[in-house]
Amino acid sequence: MRGKLVLLIVALAAVIGTGILTFGSAQAHPMSGAIFTTLPDGSVVNGNIYEAKCDVALNGGPRSPQSHHLPDGKYDVAVTDPSGKTVLGVGEGRVTIANGAGTFGPISLCALVTPSPYDTTPNNGGEYKAWLCTAGQLFVHRECKTDNFKVRPSAPPAEKPTPTPPPTALVPPAQKSPTPEAPKFFPDTGGEPPTDKQWSETRSLTVTGAGITALALATLFGHLVEQRRRR
Repeated sequence: MRGKLVLLIVALAAVIGTGILTFGSAQAHPMSGAIFTTLPDGSVVNGNIYEAKCDVALNGGPRSPQSHHLPDGKYDVAVTDPSGKTVLGVGEGRVTIANGAGTFGPISLCALVTPSPYDTTPNNGGEYKAWLCTAGQLFVHRECKTDNFKVRPSAPPAEKPTPTPPPTALVPPAQKSPTPEAPKFFPDTGGEPPTDKQWSETRSLTVTGAGITALALATLFGHLVEQRRRR
């Protein structure tokens, strides 16, 4: 009886020990499969440098049937700086793998995390780290796959030159035409119309002047005639 009890205890200890070893091995073994960055159309294999944040797409694999694929389940996605200390974007339960497919994507990171696009890395070289982790195990390394990539810094928008206004044409100031002065009949009247007496004196002077002129012409003519006769 005592021998059977000893054998039972030994067998039970062996079963417990095997379970502990199996559990420990499962916990220590990292998740199978891998992730890669590419363009949204999948035209780049494991790309490293991209022109813009939303040009970076994530896919999982590998697709080779001989390789260890990603296990079925739901996955969280994140983008951080290279150290993983600064979180730049997170998406929970954004990827699902089922029916032993072992792969997914490519899917743009801008469609997998928020904010979209994700924040800019503090890394001076423009480097980021993409994470794919078992749902609820984000940033637990044995439950995650990661891949680093770079995004070229965007150039600041060019400043539009301020248009130079066309030169203003210099218009010469308008010159005022001189106002014609009213004729002055008599210097002492200041341009006032003459009185009846002044009109009368003017007519008398005009007649007298005309008479003197005629008399002078007649006298000159008489002298010329007299000289011709003497010759």
